[in-house]
Formats: sequence, C-alpha cells, structure tokens
Amino acid sequence: MSASSPAGKLELLLPEPDRFWIRFAPRSWPAAPLEGAVAPGGPPPRWLDLARGRLGLPGQRGAGEIELPAGPFDDVLYLPPVAPELGTARDRAASEVAAQGTPVLAQLFPGERSPDAVGVVALYDLLEPLLAGDLAALGDLPAGAATLWPLVAGLTDSSDLREEGVRRLAEAGVAVLQAVAPDLSAVDRRRLFESRAGAEIDTELFAGLFHAAPPDPRPLARAARAHGIVPILPRPLPRPPLTGAAEREAAGLLASAGELHLRLGRLAPSQACFRAARWIDQSGYDLRALARENNLHVLHWLDPASRAIVEEWAATEWDVPQDTYLEWERQCWADFDHVNYEGESLHHATDRILDVLSRIVKDHPGRPVLVSGHAILFSLFRAHVLGERATEDAKNRIGFAWYAIVEHQDRFRVARDFGP
Repeated sequence: MSASSPAGKLELLLPEPDRFWIRFAPRSWPAAPLEGAVAPGGPPPRWLDLARGRLGLPGQRGAGEIELPAGPFDDVLYLPPVAPELGTARDRAASEVAAQGTPVLAQLFPGERSPDAVGVVALYDLLEPLLAGDLAALGDLPAGAATLWPLVAGLTDSSDLREEGVRRLAEAGVAVLQAVAPDLSAVDRRRLFESRAGAEIDTELFAGLFHAAPPDPRPLARAARAHGIVPILPRPLPRPPLTGAAEREAAGLLASAGELHLRLGRLAPSQACFRAARWIDQSGYDLRALARENNLHVLHWLDPASRAIVEEWAATEWDVPQDTYLEWERQCWADFDHVNYEGESLHHATDRILDVLSRIVKDHPGRPVLVSGHAILFSLFRAHVLGERATEDAKNRIGFAWYAIVEHQDRFRVARDFGP
C-alpha cells in the first residue's frame, strides 16, 4: 500500500445493501486480471464491478504493487479482483488498511484463498463459473463464505441453474448468497453475447440480453433462504480505533429492511427505512443511549416502524455472559411478575405477543402469514392459547427453526404444535 497515494483515487458512493455497502471504491483498477488468467491464451475472466454495476474491465500489464490511499476509512473500502500474481500484494494492502479499523471488502474468484486478516470480508464473484457452466467450482467454496450471483438475462437466471447452483452452495456451507441484477451497458451485453456466439446467431440469447427486463432477484433469494443461506450481506463495520460501529450497524439493519420492502413492492415503508438509515449514518447520535432514556421519539426522521427496529436492535447489546442471561431468565420463570433488565415481566411479554399477533390477524384477514420470533414469546403465546401455564421446560423444547401452525376465527387455535 502506498501511503503517499492521493485520496482522490477513491470514488465516494452511497452505501447501500444492493451494492454491498461500498462507500469507497478505486476510480481505476489496473491490477484486474488480464488475458489468460483463466486459461492460457484465453480471455480474461468476467467479473462484476460492484461499484458501478457493470462488467469489470481487464487490467493493465505491469500494474505492479497494489496502491491504496492512506486510511483509515470509516466505512467499507472495496477491492476489486486482481490478477493471480498480485494476490499476495492485494492481501498485504488489505491487511494494512484493515489494521487501521477500516472495513474492507475483497472481491475474489472461486478457487482463490481468502485474505487472512481481521476486518477483511471476502466476497466470491460467481459470474465466471456460472457463465462457463462450471457448477463444480461452487461446491469448492470455503464454508462460511459470502458470494454474489450476477443475474444476467438468458445466461445466469434460469430456474434449473438456480436450483442446482444454490444446492451446491448450500452443501459447501456458504453463509451469504446475494443476487445482483447489474445494469449492463450495450458494450457489456455485446461482450457477453459474442463470448457465447456460435456459427448461428442465438436469437433467444440475443433477445434475453438486449431486450428482456432485468431478472427478478427474489426467486434466488427465496432459494437461498430455503437452504439457510442469508440473501443480503450484513454490513461490514469499522473497528477500533475507529468509532461509530454501533450506528453503522443500526443503519445497516434499517437499509436491509428497506431493501426487502423494495423487493416486495412496498415503496412507502422502503423509503422510510432508507431515510432513517441515511440520517443515522450522518447524525452521530448515540442511539442506544437515546433508547435507554426513551428519547428516540425526538428524532423526527425516525418513523414508528423504523423506531421499532432500532428499539429491538438497541435492546440486544448487553455485555454479560450467556450464563447471566439464563439466570435472569430463570428469575422471570420463577415469578411472572418479576421485571427483567429490559423492564418487562413475563405477564407483560404475554400481553405483548398476544397484541402483536392479534394485530397481524386484523391487518391480514383470511391470508396466511409467516411470523418469526423468539421461543420464549411463542411459548408464552402457546400456553395462553392452550390454557396452560408456560414453563421454562416447554420453552426449551421448541427447537431451532421449529414452527407451529395457528388458526384464528373468533379465537386462536393451535392446528399444529411446534416441531421440525
């Protein structure tokens, strides 16, 4: 890393979940792969420029060392892919800037080794193996890896490819699979078409690349979730000596909620979540302090739905061992009127879950609704519906990801008890 490199070499972007939270991106990247990186004499590997949503450009010969402006940077710094011979230099540069507290996003090809440095998030780009039909490469990714699946109409968006690809990723233990529908230029589309063109023109491929609407990312996200894979990369956070990680985390949760609303066509709540996320990123308020003092209402830009997300987030950060949590919980089970560290008793919690589920029934009459939450709340609700006393043992019998089916006409009824 060159400490004398000017900061002007970086482009400032708005950190958004669909762009992998990138705030700082190189204006140019001469270290990108060249011809022959995949096969001797062959074309350079295709990759997605995450900062610009288009195909990445080939690198330059004799690029030399990886040069990054002097940090630290308080938000995500993006490192695009590099030529194989520059992998060590890329890892060294990423480690140096991450050691300053900067969150670094390093884009890799399948088969590359992830940089071994705290604060560096490795993101594997699946475009080249998907275009080449090399699904075996997906099964060789490291467990816990984060991946991106570029959705290109006519090339990487078929249902068969999606199902087989997601299955292989799940078997490899991939943790994150995020779909991206890039806004390809005409030059990008021509490059992709010519790379697949045979003796005869493929009119179906041509129509998909040049005239089809951008592929919908939701089917891939649903397939990922069905295999226990997270469909949106969690926001990488700055580390000490940099500050502001907590507020970046809260803003990231709101922006992720906004992205999910947007994918579902819910424009108003989406805009509200994104607006609150932007304010949090810029304001510098100590949100947990405001939440403890019940003063979140003074933030005029925090709408009720976004405030509920912040309140739930703020209530999760208690620096105590798990054994202490369990002891606090046992005190509540022993006395349903005992008020816990969050100011709530089990009687209050029972009223809360009943109120929430009753409002959901009222807002969605006659429709099936999926509700997820903590076992302790659902055990309280279940006991109330069955006319039993809720117990800690009954709560502990609800396994991870177990579900129940509840019906409601004039009252709630458990149609299927909790089970796998």
